[in-house]
Amino acid sequence: MGEGEGSWIGHLAEGLTASYTRVDPITKADKDELDTILDGGSIELNSSSDIKAAGTVPFIGSLDLRNDYLRIYSESFLNDETTRVAHGTFLVATPSFELHGDTIKGRADLYSLLQLLSEASIGAPLSLPAGTIVVDYAKNLVEDIGLSVIGDYSDRTLNDVANFDAGTSLLEVVNWLLAYGGFSSADVDGYGNVLMARYQDPSILAPVVEFTDGKDCVFLPGVLHEQDFFNVPNQVIAIMSNMDRVMTATAINADPNNRYSTIARGGRTITQVEQVSDIASQDALQALAEKLLSEKTSAVETIEIKHVYQPFRIGDAGRLNYSQAGFLFIGVAVRSTRELSVGMPCTTRFNRFVRM
Repeated sequence: MGEGEGSWIGHLAEGLTASYTRVDPITKADKDELDTILDGGSIELNSSSDIKAAGTVPFIGSLDLRNDYLRIYSESFLNDETTRVAHGTFLVATPSFELHGDTIKGRADLYSLLQLLSEASIGAPLSLPAGTIVVDYAKNLVEDIGLSVIGDYSDRTLNDVANFDAGTSLLEVVNWLLAYGGFSSADVDGYGNVLMARYQDPSILAPVVEFTDGKDCVFLPGVLHEQDFFNVPNQVIAIMSNMDRVMTATAINADPNNRYSTIARGGRTITQVEQVSDIASQDALQALAEKLLSEKTSAVETIEIKHVYQPFRIGDAGRLNYSQAGFLFIGVAVRSTRELSVGMPCTTRFNRFVRM
């Protein structure tokens, strides 16, 4: 941010600072404060990333944590109250540093604890029998490598055998099982707990944060708005293929009143192919194709806001009420960069799907 923007953030969030602790990898408890990390780092939270959270921090002197983790907090001292928020618990890598006489300076790379699942693989082919409770099995895989799970309950079971090749990462197996159970992919909270949550339609989520211009405004005026209708599909082909059978189902959007349909586009067909390995029947596959077409018959509309840190998570819904610009937007946070400096200025992207 520019000089004016930085002072604006600092004025609104005076007292908001970052702090850092060493974390025991077994108990996940804080051990001691770290004073070798400098301002100028950042955390990126990204729903599209397999490990969901990563970052970098500059340091001076030694930052050899060995096998310990690093936890990042923000602390605010406003209205005579102290608030401490954990923004992430990370694996730390220091691949390089500079020597300045007797001083060491460097920049450490941070990886969320989902990295532990990403870099661990199953050592032999894994075959899960029909009837396996998928979310329970995913939870056990996570807990077996020493991570804690916070999640929703599900008794969804496999209809057929599920096979995974040797060398498949644990995170890939876990996310496949969660998707089968109707869950979102594995996430992680600020304390390193793995989150397993049932998928929710973003269009029905109630906003948990609001950005409003005026006296109590906490965002900068330069809001970026993006919208692209060009590649919205109007045909979905679902293919179920395993060792026993192959089935195909096709769903087509031919509604002349829908701007994305084959008719409205003058016969232009944009096809999305989806592969599945386990489904009960041809009717179920057709229903899946219709469902996917309905979900994909939309364009992504995006805004990007620069703002003071606000307490919401990636995946939460937010509302922008920019009355001066005559603009109202409700969408879901999909990516946010948090700068680890005074005020913790953030840049967050919100998406919503536009169906017509």
